Amino acid sequence: MSSNGRKTIPRDKTTPKARTLREELRQVTHERLLNAAKELLEKKNAESITVDQIAKHAGTNRTTFYLHFEDKTDIAFKIRARYRSGDIQTISRYLSDPDGISKADISNWIRHRARFFSKHREIIKLGTESLNKRPDHVRQFLDQTRDILNTAFAGFLSRFGNEEQDLVLAELLLCSVMLNRYLYMTVIQDLKMPFKKAPDAMVNIWFNLLTRRPDRKRKPK
Repeated sequence: MSSNGRKTIPRDKTTPKARTLREELRQVTHERLLNAAKELLEKKNAESITVDQIAKHAGTNRTTFYLHFEDKTDIAFKIRARYRSGDIQTISRYLSDPDGISKADISNWIRHRARFFSKHREIIKLGTESLNKRPDHVRQFLDQTRDILNTAFAGFLSRFGNEEQDLVLAELLLCSVMLNRYLYMTVIQDLKMPFKKAPDAMVNIWFNLLTRRPDRKRKPK
C-alpha cells in the first residue's frame, strides 16, 4: 500500500532490467564493429587491415573502436567465439551415428574442421594471437570448449559414472586443444608434419577415446 492509499504492485526482482537507449546504441555499435571486422578479415590479409579501416567500415572512428575492443586480436577472438557455437551441430552431424563411431566418421569431421580453418584463416590467426597475449581469453576459450563438449557429447558422457565422466571430459578437452593446435599448424601456418601418418594418428586418438567403454570397476557416486 502506498502513502496515498493506492495499492502498489511489487516489482518482480527476477524481471531483467530494460536496457537504456544508450546501452542499446552501444550494442548496435558493438555489432557493427564485429561485422565490419569479419567482412574485412574474410577478404584481406590480417596484417594489412588497420583499426582505422575496421572503424570506417563500421561507420565510426578509432576512438569508438577502442571503447569496445582492445585491438585487432581482441575483436578477432570475439568473432571466433561466435563461430564456435556451430561446433555442437558439427559434432552431432559427424559423430552421432546410432550404429557407432567409425574412423571414417572422425576423419570426415576433422576434414570439415580443416576446411573451416582454411575459410576463416585470418580470423583464426588473429584470434589465436589473442590467446598468446591475454590469459583471460585462454580461460574463456577453455570454458567455452568445455561447455561445447559437455553438450555435444552428452550422450557419450552419460555412459560413465561421475568420477570417470570427469576424467573422460578432461580427455576430450585436451584432445580438442591438441586438434585445434594441429589444424592451426597444418592449415593456418601450412607446416608439414614430420610424420606422414600424423593425420591417421589424430584419427586413432579420437577413435580410441570415443569408443571407450565405462570401467565397471569404478562405482558411480
